[in-house]
Amino acid sequence: MKYHVPVLTILIIAVGAWLLSPAPLAEDSRAAASATAGVAEATTTLNSADIATRIVNDVLEVKPGETIQVNTDLSNLELTEELALTIRRSGAFPLIVYGSARLTRRILQETPEAYLASTPTFQVKMLRVVDGMINLASPESPAMFAQVPEHRLMLVRKANQTVAARIQASPLRTVTLGNAGIPSKQQAKFYGTSLEKLERYFWNAVDADPDELQARGERVRAALQDARTLRLTSAEGTNLTMKLVGRPIVLNSGILEPQAVDREHQARNAWLPAGEAYTSPLETAADGVVKVKVAQYRGIKIEDLTLKFREGRVIKVSAAKGAEVLEEALALASGDKDRIAVIDIGLNPKSQLIPGSSFRSYEMEGLVTLGIGGLVWAPTENQSDFQATFFLPNATLEADGRIIVKDGKLKI
Repeated sequence: MKYHVPVLTILIIAVGAWLLSPAPLAEDSRAAASATAGVAEATTTLNSADIATRIVNDVLEVKPGETIQVNTDLSNLELTEELALTIRRSGAFPLIVYGSARLTRRILQETPEAYLASTPTFQVKMLRVVDGMINLASPESPAMFAQVPEHRLMLVRKANQTVAARIQASPLRTVTLGNAGIPSKQQAKFYGTSLEKLERYFWNAVDADPDELQARGERVRAALQDARTLRLTSAEGTNLTMKLVGRPIVLNSGILEPQAVDREHQARNAWLPAGEAYTSPLETAADGVVKVKVAQYRGIKIEDLTLKFREGRVIKVSAAKGAEVLEEALALASGDKDRIAVIDIGLNPKSQLIPGSSFRSYEMEGLVTLGIGGLVWAPTENQSDFQATFFLPNATLEADGRIIVKDGKLKI
């Protein structure tokens, strides 16, 4: 799942003439930041100052007088401070918004349901003063929310649905570091790999050349622009046919697209590591079967998942293990919860599958991702409080018979 702005933020620190004061967890935060920075320097040429410069100046292109909101749990305090300093040096004003996965989980579990269901209208009001946003994804394990009852999560999603749409319809510029979170011991354990391997993958992928990613994306865009039929297959048994109807082909190359996608998607987003080309098929015309060897929904693993599509909808969900969590979520959700929403192609040559690990990320070269529901970042017409994405390594994707990806290898 792509990381988005935390819906439950609790502390806003406007950074002006004073420096950030050490928080009660500053010692642990500094240790985590130092460990991450050390691996980054060992595997790439990036450090915290380089990352901050790239995000603030190269991606967001921050201008004097702007207000830039930084969403962080302060686990990487060094990078947070570098971002704030770089923003200020650019003549803009940083606004640090604190939130953590641990706190969010407690709020979800302990807040009365009537309050969970209330709409956070203040987030729309913040759009009047915020020009750009930087998200530092959480380093916590995806399993952090596995014990939160689905109906409580759904209350929050429903309450935030209109707010999310308003945010996407605004001219907000956003960059997120960490498609699936920032590497940590908890994440490495969840995905069955070592922290060293996960960090090496992550920072190498972040360091990919934006110009090369843009060039790859333009080739995919050209192949999809006038195509009308997509076919997705795999050795595991996936066989899905979709229709294209001229929706925008959106690129995430590590720089913001020069123009908004459409009226409902005025916000411009970039995710690091970058390297994606994605579009939305016709929501009423996807037929066939999708087989997913390993998936996860809110930190609960699903094995050998099968999704059967008819006329764009998922009409049957089955799995060797874990199908019930997805079935419960779909049963509680509303709107176009089960309609196809996006097809996403990974372009990043520095981002590869980690042998023996279940870790997947959108930008991995040749990885095809399929999404359903109300994916606000995609040019879909779906309206729903539910969304889910599924990674398909080793798949083949054809556009009007032309091979885009073959057995998990980008061919264009």
